[in-house]
Amino acid sequence: MKEYYVWIHSPFFDGYDYFRANGPGGQFIVVVSDIKLMATVTNMWNGIPTATANHQWYNTLDIIMNKIIQIY
Repeated sequence: MKEYYVWIHSPFFDGYDYFRANGPGGQFIVVVSDIKLMATVTNMWNGIPTATANHQWYNTLDIIMNKIIQIY
């Protein structure tokens, strides 16, 4: 059985609340409803070291928080 997780965070960038859902192998969704933003991401984490996957995860979140949200 595959497990899927949903987290609710407060505050996000610039005080926005958000939630995210994680799927298997580096797939996730980030939703910031106040600014009508939904980002879907697919990473390839199968068969790579955990440290590499974690690095990719934080880099992806950094792009969403510091590049994409800045547009709004």
